[in-house]
Amino acid sequence: MPHKGSWETTLKLYIEIQLNILQPPDSTVCLDHESRDYRETVNQLLAEITFRVSDFATQSHEKYSVNTAKSCRDVRERMHRHRCDVIAGHCVYNALIPTLDILQRHAYEEIRHNVHIAVDDCLPIELEMMVFEYAMLAEEVPMDPRIFVDARNISSKEHARKTRLICDHAKNSDIGEPRLHIGEGVTPLVFGSDWKEYQPCYPHYDHKARRDQNKRCPYEFSDWTHAYVVDFDEEEEPDWGDFDPEDFEEVTSLQVV
Repeated sequence: MPHKGSWETTLKLYIEIQLNILQPPDSTVCLDHESRDYRETVNQLLAEITFRVSDFATQSHEKYSVNTAKSCRDVRERMHRHRCDVIAGHCVYNALIPTLDILQRHAYEEIRHNVHIAVDDCLPIELEMMVFEYAMLAEEVPMDPRIFVDARNISSKEHARKTRLICDHAKNSDIGEPRLHIGEGVTPLVFGSDWKEYQPCYPHYDHKARRDQNKRCPYEFSDWTHAYVVDFDEEEEPDWGDFDPEDFEEVTSLQVV
């Protein structure tokens, strides 16, 4: 893959900035407005580089690694390193959620691609997917890598971008509307059981659908309802070939908690 070394080096630099430079290693609070702006910029660059790496790999049909699964583990370790002591405001845990969303999506594609290259000529799709499942488990990447998903409010029918992950201090806060603010000019993310996901199941067998979802980093659009138009009631059935997707239900039972 072209420039593989430079991709990996750049990715490591972006992660180091997010984890250990934009705030002290022992801090649970994002220090100031300027550091949050830098974090948003780095996340935009991170989303772009991971998407380009995935595209290069798909076109080249070669095995590759920029080790995003390890980056996911590093981000989670930083998120859980200290108990959050923020009462209201921006905490490091919430600030790293967009970074983890971007990395998990790419880690899924990286592992999926490399498993396919390794066993494509040797195993049928059913066994290939089992190998992939156990590789994901070993790398501690969830089979559904999305943290941000499209959702609709059960009562008001409002459309919004939902986060599946949120710091406990935000869950328990009585201050203002329960939304996660991740950047200037970006529509805040909602959370909670009042928001029903449009696509709760990840499109494992539809590469185009996954690619379209992974392009939709939360920083791309301030209003996702105008940027992404789809009829959720008439989803097209992906081409499964000779493999019945119901056969994969038992395989996908393993999940990383």
